[in-house]
Amino acid sequence: MSEDPVKDPKESFSQFLARVFDQLSITAWLPAMMVVAVALLLSQLARADGSLTEAFDSIGKIGIAGLVFLVAAVVLTTMFTQAFEFGAIRTLEGYWLPTGVVGWLARRRCHSHAVAKEQLQERRGKAVTVAVQSAKDGLRAKHGVGSARFDALESIVANLRTPDTTSDEDLDFAETELVPIWKAYADPPLIAWVDGLDRLLEDFPKHPHRILPTRLGNVMRAAEDRLRVSPTERLENFVLHRLDNAPFTIARNYREQRRRLDLYCGLVFVFIAAVAGAVGVALTFPPEPEPVMVAIAITGLFALLAMVSYRAATATARKLGYALVAIKADQDERIPAAGAAAP
Repeated sequence: MSEDPVKDPKESFSQFLARVFDQLSITAWLPAMMVVAVALLLSQLARADGSLTEAFDSIGKIGIAGLVFLVAAVVLTTMFTQAFEFGAIRTLEGYWLPTGVVGWLARRRCHSHAVAKEQLQERRGKAVTVAVQSAKDGLRAKHGVGSARFDALESIVANLRTPDTTSDEDLDFAETELVPIWKAYADPPLIAWVDGLDRLLEDFPKHPHRILPTRLGNVMRAAEDRLRVSPTERLENFVLHRLDNAPFTIARNYREQRRRLDLYCGLVFVFIAAVAGAVGVALTFPPEPEPVMVAIAITGLFALLAMVSYRAATATARKLGYALVAIKADQDERIPAAGAAAP
């Protein structure tokens, strides 16, 4: 029997590193690097009593041993940031504890979002009414639309009460013939106004009872409503069951948007923690003009980055919703096609 060849120690170590890095999500690396960078900057600012010049000079003098320590810190931090990726998304979506101060805040935020949606719907109704009125002359001249059919069109697009004198025939004609074309005869600025309000309303769930405390959560819930999945099927289960059967381009787009969502949500908490750390470090600075300005600048910068990261997460959630709708549409097309092909 031949003995097994002796393995190269370097190759074994590289394979070990490859297995370690394979277990760490790419979306957890950048938040971990930010944590280490922020901790390094704040610690050097604390040592330099708020002097940016001295802090950056100290950072620039870090030697090989310091760099090795920073790399190890990034790897270790990545393990923790990866573990809390899903929890970060759920927290920013608004799945909070229903009791205590957190529960009270959640209820207040849900009420605020519900009121905002109602106000947008009222504004949209007024905007659509004005826009439809601007199309009245064009529809009458080009298509001979009478008052009854025009009233039916207005009640449909503006969600108004249908007049009692409107017949079913007029409603059917308005639904099939006038609804698809009326915008072509309205004033363009009014149509832009209506479309803008429609885009804002797309960020809210369809039903009031599904509203969540955060903007990100409402965008995700709105995407779920557009999917029209069964009430017993959760969004996570929908993706797990259908993603592998989706076309490559659609599945890749979904995975890209999901990774970006994980990344931005993680960065939100990193920069929020950075704000708290900057405030704590600033309390140790001497009461001089330069340290005070540095404290204000770094705290404001971290707060701005936290807000930008949250906005980026919300924008990514919208694109993620479009990818989910594409997966659902593809599956709906495949199922009838498979049924028709079956003997």
